[in-house]
Amino acid sequence: MVAAQLKRLLDAGPVPSRRAGDDETGAFREYALALTLRNGRLMTLGFAVGALIAWLLDFVVYSSEPAIGGVLREMRLVLLANAVLCHLALRRRPGAARVLAVCFFMAGSNTLILGHATSLIGDLGTPWFHFTYVCCGALLVPVVPLFTRALFGATYAAGLLAGLALARPLRPAHPMLVPTMAFLVFTAATGVVLGHILYRVLRDGLANTRAREKAARQVEERVREQTHDLRALAAHLESAREDERSRIARDLHDELGQ
Repeated sequence: MVAAQLKRLLDAGPVPSRRAGDDETGAFREYALALTLRNGRLMTLGFAVGALIAWLLDFVVYSSEPAIGGVLREMRLVLLANAVLCHLALRRRPGAARVLAVCFFMAGSNTLILGHATSLIGDLGTPWFHFTYVCCGALLVPVVPLFTRALFGATYAAGLLAGLALARPLRPAHPMLVPTMAFLVFTAATGVVLGHILYRVLRDGLANTRAREKAARQVEERVREQTHDLRALAAHLESAREDERSRIARDLHDELGQ
């Protein structure tokens, strides 16, 4: 039972197209684009506000660690500028190509910045770089099919590794290198799987909603037709009663006249 439900959620097949008058695939694409655009705007705005607040707090939290505080403050400023730039790019209802381009840019640039800054503070033996695994939550933002989401996951992992490599050359002899790469792949795959499950839930939910709306319209149409038929029948019965009353009145008049 659980395996069947999981298989249904992970099914990557497309929504079957209907006739042009009821194209559920096109309707979901528009819905997915609108939802991705809204999520992207909220995420970039949240990034900007969070980076600004963290930049201010760094002066207090790391006052006794100027080296760490300096790196973190520089990282916050770059993330703030990046978030503002992406937020401006998502204004005024951009097309699907621009929305996806902004999402890929954020997935690559932000993880590159985070991986590089945290690696400058400490190597893989310290917890700094490993804090960046939480970025896999951003893989839930785009409402996209499985293949595109997998590309987002690969961009996320590649950005972190590139930032790490730019700050500290990767040495195979480092004891934390293999566990780090394994857990990075695991977090990326987890984000992709969870994001695709959410994608399927939204897609099926929209399809069910449209099916219910269509059924409701059909019921309403049938009710209108039956109401019209009942009114026509009532009018016919009333006309028949009037004819019958008129006939009886004529018959009584004729009999009384005779």
